[in-house]
Amino acid sequence: MKHLAVPFDVVSRNNRMYTRDSFNGFVQPKQMFITLDYGDKHPYVELDNVIGKNQHCVVTDQGVKVEWELLDTPKGIEVKNALHNMKKEDFVIRPACTASISIVDGVQVITNADILSFALLPKERDSFFFEPKE
Repeated sequence: MKHLAVPFDVVSRNNRMYTRDSFNGFVQPKQMFITLDYGDKHPYVELDNVIGKNQHCVVTDQGVKVEWELLDTPKGIEVKNALHNMKKEDFVIRPACTASISIVDGVQVITNADILSFALLPKERDSFFFEPKE
């Protein structure tokens, strides 16, 4: 599966923004895990919460894109079964990062970001999801 994990130049609901420069020093490690939600020990990966792993991660002009696969872990199998009844638009993949923050015009601009892992979230919990205005 492929997802845009981090959109650039969008102010999130938690008043943060990633830019292309946020990931200037980012080098993809060989493998990062994907968890179901962030877990209680965020940013540490709880192994019993692992559902998948990344296959490829790249920084583009639009954002950070990740290609990933589900694993046959207990949580991975649970998610695999649940995804049969969902659309790709119902969930998102978001990174768990270490980073610095600079305040620019009242917005927390992320700098020096380093991705540690990814999390699968329902779109309603996503900080980049905004309810359509009626």
